[in-house]
Amino acid sequence: MVNPIFLISFVNEIELILKERIRTKGPLPVSEFMELVQMHPTHGYYRKSKPLGASGDFITAPEISQVFGELIGLWLAVMWEQLGRPQEVNLIELGPGRGTMMADMLRATRSIPNFFNTLSVHLVESNKHLRIEQKKALEKLETKISVQWHDTLNFIPPGPTLLVANEFFDALPIEQYVLCEGGWQLRYVDLSDTETFIFVEKKLKHFSVEPIPESIRINSELGSVFEVCPEATSLAKSISKRLVSEGGAAIIIDYGHNKHSVGNTLQAVKQHEYCNVFDYPGECDLSSHVDFLALTEALNTSELTVHGPVFQGTFLKDLGILERTEQLAKSMSKEQALELRKSTRRLIASTQMGELFKVLTLNSKSKQATIFN
Repeated sequence: MVNPIFLISFVNEIELILKERIRTKGPLPVSEFMELVQMHPTHGYYRKSKPLGASGDFITAPEISQVFGELIGLWLAVMWEQLGRPQEVNLIELGPGRGTMMADMLRATRSIPNFFNTLSVHLVESNKHLRIEQKKALEKLETKISVQWHDTLNFIPPGPTLLVANEFFDALPIEQYVLCEGGWQLRYVDLSDTETFIFVEKKLKHFSVEPIPESIRINSELGSVFEVCPEATSLAKSISKRLVSEGGAAIIIDYGHNKHSVGNTLQAVKQHEYCNVFDYPGECDLSSHVDFLALTEALNTSELTVHGPVFQGTFLKDLGILERTEQLAKSMSKEQALELRKSTRRLIASTQMGELFKVLTLNSKSKQATIFN
């Protein structure tokens, strides 16, 4: 007979919280479900997990190859030059993972002392476990540099800004609208008669289709799903405002589409495998494809220069990823060089990350970026 105490240890706390919320307050919009599952103060996935790396649930570009972070670091140095070489700069990374990318960016640019010495590093990270890993990664550089951690972008002091967001926007909560017989309705998470999570659609009294572009409303078929990410729009506006008022540049890298389109892209990943979004609440990574057109529409384009989105593969090749790969390969064993070239192909190949991932850059118009032709 199994000890009941042993069974209790396997209770999914966030699942219990979600079910109680639904019983007492009714179905949760998909966005609220995602917010609770990902960011609950105690049991949320991004509050308690170590999601990255081979032992985690997913792996990001900086973990695949050091060349990725190095090139982004050098791109930032070019942006600093075009900003007029400000003496103090906030280098901000949203969702810095294990600190790998920031460490690679700093290592690649510390030979540019006039740039490196101007930097104050600000990491926007809510996961206390990842903060520890980030601190360790940066300490390995053995270079003194100011580093501060923040829960949100709003806490970072004003000043010229260089901002990086790699696979950050895809994890923000989304709303899903579904075209039903009675028109567009909002999707919710409810409980079935057997107390399992299910999706339902509801059209509330004060429901508005305003977030849905006219082209989508007119041309979509019955059952179509359109996703909106209010938090992504709000964050894009905040970044835009900071760059306009303080000067600077930002680069956003994520997987997604460069025009409004229908489709259910909400997905869950656990230990590098896709799973049902309801199977392991709080224990798997939830994400969705980024609507890059929605991001650009939220930007102050009258005061900013916006480039892209372009394919990640195109962007990295323009920055010289192939040349840098071969330069590093010369000092490696055959096996190491093979792995490095393999990693580069993974980042740029159209059949892998090269076209699924997009790159959007923006900078204050006083000093325009010219990375793209």
